[in-house]
Amino acid sequence: VVEKSNVTPRQIAHFMVGRELNWESPPQKADASSVPPVLTVKNLYRRWPNHPRQWKLRDVSFEARPGEIVGFAGLMGAGRTELFECLFGQSEDDFHGDVRVNGRAVRFHHPAEAIEAGVAMVTEDRKRLGLFSNLCVAANISLNSLSRDSRVSGLISGTSERQRCQSIVDQLRVKTDGLTAAIGSLSGGNQQKCVIGRSLLTEPRVLLLDDPTRGVDVGAKSEIYRLIRDLANKGLAVLMASSELPELLHLCDRIIVLSEGVMTAEFSARDATEQNIMEAATLNQKFASV
Repeated sequence: VVEKSNVTPRQIAHFMVGRELNWESPPQKADASSVPPVLTVKNLYRRWPNHPRQWKLRDVSFEARPGEIVGFAGLMGAGRTELFECLFGQSEDDFHGDVRVNGRAVRFHHPAEAIEAGVAMVTEDRKRLGLFSNLCVAANISLNSLSRDSRVSGLISGTSERQRCQSIVDQLRVKTDGLTAAIGSLSGGNQQKCVIGRSLLTEPRVLLLDDPTRGVDVGAKSEIYRLIRDLANKGLAVLMASSELPELLHLCDRIIVLSEGVMTAEFSARDATEQNIMEAATLNQKFASV
């Protein structure tokens, strides 16, 4: 028990997880403006279903380069998840625009097409959309990349699958009783690591993270932050949506702000503050009819 006036947030986090956490700002990468973008989005529109003249997203344009962490900020309903769904082939709504991966124009109608092109996504709702609660740890990790373990006969090589899953468990420091343990026996943070690991096994060039630390404890957040920065340092382009501004300010090289489906601002890490992000996020943009 400590007096409120005598404790800091960092000390409270230390008490909660039983160890010191590294909350130092991760080193920002060198300027990558001269590196060709791995993802280019121009004039992306997405309609509301049954409302052909109303838009969930309107005229969204940006680029992401290898080694960058690009953050997406905005209030609830700003369009962050809707944008990621379009980029990952999860949208059943009518949408149009120019999306290019490695310079090639793409339009994904199913997540399998996005994965094949080098785009992976970690969804916002881990329990409803990310986990298969009736499967074990290994099955949850390997599900999107089983083709890499298949033999000429079409059967899955269990040895290959276990080796690749174990490499993810080791790399991400997943705390589990083993690959055959029920996914539900893991903590929320370790479940999230398994979902992220599933995406990494597909060897993506672009990784979409929609609120990746939602519902995990402070210790797991610190580890996920380290992982995201490590992935960027290895040349992955990371797009990260979050409802927590300190999280975006801590990790991202650039922050794009959405308000009611419209891009209202873009800030470099140096220029971004909670105040100017919130000002851009609360601009009273209205969807235009066309």
